[in-house]
Amino acid sequence: MKRLFLHLSALASTFVLLSCYQSETVIHLNKDGSGTIMESKDEVFVTLK
Repeated sequence: MKRLFLHLSALASTFVLLSCYQSETVIHLNKDGSGTIMESKDEVFVTLK
């Protein structure tokens, strides 16, 4: 039973390590010095075939 748990946890950690994390930040600056900051975050998972 311990071996099965070890194999399943190794497989799960492999999928976690293969995932990607993307972040994008857009800054809009007006002439008067004011502005907005927009940030988006995406997680992309790689699947094995």
